[in-house]
Amino acid sequence: MKQRSITPREQRSLDQLNAIQRKVAALDNLKMPELWKVWDVHFPRRPVHPNRKFMTSRLSHRFQELAFGMSGDTFRITTRTPFKLKRRPGIKSVVMASETAEVKLNGECMDKSSQIALFQGLARAHYWQRLLDAGEVRSGSEIAQQEGLDPSTVNELLRLTLLDPALVMEILERKQPQEVCMMWFTRNALPDLWHEQFMSRSAN
Repeated sequence: MKQRSITPREQRSLDQLNAIQRKVAALDNLKMPELWKVWDVHFPRRPVHPNRKFMTSRLSHRFQELAFGMSGDTFRITTRTPFKLKRRPGIKSVVMASETAEVKLNGECMDKSSQIALFQGLARAHYWQRLLDAGEVRSGSEIAQQEGLDPSTVNELLRLTLLDPALVMEILERKQPQEVCMMWFTRNALPDLWHEQFMSRSAN
């Protein structure tokens, strides 16, 4: 069977992807002064407590945003959670509405609380990242102190800002595979390249 030749548009996409891969790979060979120069081109502020992995991951994400026309500057996530307030003597309890106790994901049932946790995780992560980018807070540790959370929890959630926007849209539209939940993100490394995130997700 004769193999189909790729179209010029597909070839441009492959060339673009290869160029991004080379650009991301080159970050690992840069010394810190050189890495800071690249950072300063793409971000208005330097992180208070930087580490090399954080910097290369953020830069990799930014390279892909620019290359694929998906700027984070216009990316906003908000969540609305249906609930009712149940009153008892001296007690107020928030209870999920019974008609939304579960949602369908790719033919599977996923607990509503798990889906809400994923929505809220994305919303918080992007909100916190905007605070950091705007200089309203100096670090994830400062966010943790204000929110009453462990710093590791904040840093773990901030990883969600590095997701492929296509995967984010799948999550917001409730079309992601059932295994993609907050627990999945805590147990799996997140590759810097978006297409590798897809392969990593499919392999688990």
